[in-house]
Amino acid sequence: MPQDLNPPLERPELSRDPYETPLSANPPLFIETLKVTEERISMINFRPSGWLSEEETNLLKNVILLREKAIEFSISHEPWQKKPIPIPKSILPQSIELVRERIHTGLYERSTSIYKSPVFCVAKPNRKLRIVCDLQDLNQVTIKDAGLPPNVDEFVGSFSRRPCYGLGDITGGYDERELDINTRPLTTFENPLGRLQLTRLPQGATNTVAAYQAQMTWILQEEILEHLGIFIDYGGIKGPQSTYQHKNLKENPLIRRFVCEYSVTLERILFRTEEAGLTISGSKFACCVPSLDIVWHVVFLGGRKISKQKINKRQNRPRPTTKKEVRGFLGLCAYVRIFIKCLSQVSAPLRRLTMEDLFWNWDEKFEEAFIKLGEIVGEEITLKTLNYEKGSGKIKLAIDSSYISAGSVLMQEDENGKDRPVLYELVTFSQLESKYSQPKLELCGVARILKKL
Repeated sequence: MPQDLNPPLERPELSRDPYETPLSANPPLFIETLKVTEERISMINFRPSGWLSEEETNLLKNVILLREKAIEFSISHEPWQKKPIPIPKSILPQSIELVRERIHTGLYERSTSIYKSPVFCVAKPNRKLRIVCDLQDLNQVTIKDAGLPPNVDEFVGSFSRRPCYGLGDITGGYDERELDINTRPLTTFENPLGRLQLTRLPQGATNTVAAYQAQMTWILQEEILEHLGIFIDYGGIKGPQSTYQHKNLKENPLIRRFVCEYSVTLERILFRTEEAGLTISGSKFACCVPSLDIVWHVVFLGGRKISKQKINKRQNRPRPTTKKEVRGFLGLCAYVRIFIKCLSQVSAPLRRLTMEDLFWNWDEKFEEAFIKLGEIVGEEITLKTLNYEKGSGKIKLAIDSSYISAGSVLMQEDENGKDRPVLYELVTFSQLESKYSQPKLELCGVARILKKL
């Protein structure tokens, strides 16, 4: 993308050194403020009950109190999505009022553009409306930004084997990025209040994800990798890499060392967020939890496993009735392939069914493969995370090839010398590759697996 279309971001100047923490090992008792009340504190995730002591909970409450400007409990703006549908008359007055609010806050402005995109409203879980702008036509003529979100496997893997976590959902972050004046007419839409256009970054536009990811990475770059992971508008906060054998502080025996270290990190990240003029949603804020559901995975001290949401999505999926639905089902299974041993062998009948020259006939072998994959995805499979520190166990890679595909398992020895799986991977051979001799198939499998890893 030409540099003048996406100018470099400017770093915000901080009002203090973020590493000089204002926290104390003996925090004062939490006292409500106009913004941070006990009722709103109850919205924040400290679960499960009893995992934090009263003193540790009080310490974290003081972090929230110190950084209350970084947390928003009443969200004033929501981004847009696509696919237009008519606005029901029952919610038309409410949608018009929402447009008025956005005109008042400067998110919308009058337009005389010849362009026009459809909009509609949908109800959010809290029963408020969300305005959705369909930008499909604009996306087709947009120069694409080369930026991409993080690799999911690497992103999730960096979170596992920690004793505690936090998660913040940035609110209104798209509304903080101003659209260039020359671009705004392309976002024009018609509504009962006239013709309007967007003044801020719209969700659903081709380059929105890349621009937003770059924005958040730039603001919080000092914390990324060791203490923080950014996946678009979600910020996952990482606890220490050790429980320190659950030892308590000398200054305060009621607070565990790892909780205190995490609290210092949390305050610093919220401070940087606040200084950048951003906020996180209080109702979606996981303050300090022993396991975290992030990007369809659950991470915890023991490693990582498939999220229940992903398992339920697979288990509630109806039996495919077309080749397109089979491809969709296989795509869902491939998303969690690192957890599935011998995925290529189990899914082989279904993959053959997607071939163009094969007539659709759902028989017993397809039904068996469909059920088997569902059972495997539903299992509680926990994977280890690679440990590269000195003295850690040997890392091993086993690869086996058939004429259909090559499968592999990456392992690492644990403290007892037992191999623990880190991930499973597979590659499917082309029709030409499947005709190779067995020795050549083995070499081809090794080459392709290593390239993929």
